[in-house]
Amino acid sequence: VDGLVDLVWVEMCADVSVTLSAAGFHMLVGLNGVTLPRPLPPGICLDGRPGGVVAVYCIDTSFKQAKSPEAVFFCGQPFPSWLQARGLLAADVWSLPAEAAAATELWAARLFRKVEDPKDLEGFWEAISFDKERFLA
Repeated sequence: VDGLVDLVWVEMCADVSVTLSAAGFHMLVGLNGVTLPRPLPPGICLDGRPGGVVAVYCIDTSFKQAKSPEAVFFCGQPFPSWLQARGLLAADVWSLPAEAAAATELWAARLFRKVEDPKDLEGFWEAISFDKERFLA
């Protein structure tokens, strides 16, 4: 992990090369073999899970139920904007029609996938890097 930062939490990581932004909190947990070519934006957290799944979120991500879709935040922006910028619909991330219609609780959303290429992680905070086909696979 390169760079000077305000605050960072790193736990159980191995063979990781990530430059952190100089401002904002970061959390890196359970990552193995992750190399990112560009600095991690402020507030982004990478949480490695079993089977190569990496949960990407921001310190302001609202996993619990919100009052409206516009009040749901993910990776630093309102979730409806995040979906739209990536060409996704609520039905792409919620399996139950009622959850997709409400679009207010990220806890049940299917956002985290097995990461084959660490560059796919950038699509969570940078829409231009998002690969919709791989995300939906």
